[in-house]
Amino acid sequence: SEPDTLVLDGQQRLTSLFQTLMTGKPVSTKDTKGKRVSRWYYLDMKKCVSDADDVAREDAVISVPEDRRLTADFGREVTLDLSSPKKEYQNGMFPLHQIFNSKVWRRGYSAFWNSDRDKLDLFDDFEEQVIERFEQYQVPVIELSKNTPKEAVCIVFEKVNQGGVPLNVFELLTASFAADDFQLREDWDAREDRLKSTHHLLREMSNTLFLQAIALLATKARKGAVGCRRRDILRLKTEEYKEWADKAEEGFKKASQFLREQKIFRAEDMPYQPQLVPLAAILTALEDDYDTKNDRAKIARWFWVRRTWRNVR
Repeated sequence: SEPDTLVLDGQQRLTSLFQTLMTGKPVSTKDTKGKRVSRWYYLDMKKCVSDADDVAREDAVISVPEDRRLTADFGREVTLDLSSPKKEYQNGMFPLHQIFNSKVWRRGYSAFWNSDRDKLDLFDDFEEQVIERFEQYQVPVIELSKNTPKEAVCIVFEKVNQGGVPLNVFELLTASFAADDFQLREDWDAREDRLKSTHHLLREMSNTLFLQAIALLATKARKGAVGCRRRDILRLKTEEYKEWADKAEEGFKKASQFLREQKIFRAEDMPYQPQLVPLAAILTALEDDYDTKNDRAKIARWFWVRRTWRNVR
């Protein structure tokens, strides 16, 4: 279906919350070693409402494997068993995936403890301090219309996200292309591996430089003003990227070969990394004409004059 809203920032947080609170299934995540695991999350009700100074709120969050059992001694000893609702009630562990359906869980909890006053008081405190806050919490959202120019979206994000990870043009374009069911990050990761594994001179090349080269080629093809500034990149269409990506990749490979001909063999010896962008775009646009001696001499002269000008500045 056609999406009505695209989430630009907060995708990971929303996905984590949705998996944990809404799906009723184990959360797909990774352990400290990067291995894929499935986990259930619980809240220790006593710790959640404790006033003790040595009990932190994060200590109340319990993560258990898919079978809902925590073990010790290499699996031989079960230290916490939450494999059934009755065992959840017994241990006072509230399942987070029931946070918006707590009445059902409360009825089972009350029946298990035969309406014990202390147990019900504990749940009342837990409901007031935790469950109601989840139910009433208002998530702050900045929503922009579909007609908002991408460069304006970028400015808005930069203004409101001062404390977070900066969102560069690559991130913005990734979100934009996702609406066309194209995964820009996966495409770039594959190209980056091909370029950097076999071409040492391209090891410091970034995804932004690659997009700049494509912007030069795409704007030239439109027969308008040629450019590779941020606004030019943000105006790239998915089809334009697909049209020029393979050609630009070959252009960067040719640029690497050209630099070796100029006796530059290491990325750190490249006088000016962004010069790779117009060099790759020129070699891409020339196609087979690059092999002529006259054109190769012109490009070499341009390259070294450009380098001298940079050094003088």
